Amino acid sequence: VALATEGRQCDVGLVESTVTGQNLLLHPFSVPCVCLMNKKHELAQKKHIDLIDLDNLPLIGITGTHKLDLELNQLAQNAGINLQRRANAYFFAIARQLVSKNIGVAIIDIMNGVVDLDADLTWRPFTPELSYEMTAIQPKLKTIPIQTETFIECMEKELVEIRATYESGLVNGPKTSADHI
Repeated sequence: VALATEGRQCDVGLVESTVTGQNLLLHPFSVPCVCLMNKKHELAQKKHIDLIDLDNLPLIGITGTHKLDLELNQLAQNAGINLQRRANAYFFAIARQLVSKNIGVAIIDIMNGVVDLDADLTWRPFTPELSYEMTAIQPKLKTIPIQTETFIECMEKELVEIRATYESGLVNGPKTSADHI
């Protein structure tokens, strides 16, 4: 994605990893992760999910080696908590589907956690806070296309709203910027 963006094959890209490039403008952002669950799950009765709440519960991972998986594993190991990984899903959307079938809970970024695609899902703030980091990248151009500027502005605005939703602990917060573009 970074090479295509730097090579001007696209106007904007979204990447998880650290990116370098002399011909790229970087817009890094970080959002908290939440515990996503089926509304029928026992944890749905709680207002907030702590790491200890995951002890011996079925858990849906991302890839097993994703940064979030590794951080959660380390936290659990340090706290003596047994994570029961039921499955790994390469994309957050796949994890959402597995959670909606009540196969387990998932720790995912709040952007994917608050999107109300399935009436069976709900989310709760998670402690300790884990952050999901991405970077919006665009080629350095003398004139930036209005669509690119609008996309970046909408994303930044939506992330402020999403962060406020997380901090207030509201359930089923606002939709992500993808719903507005």
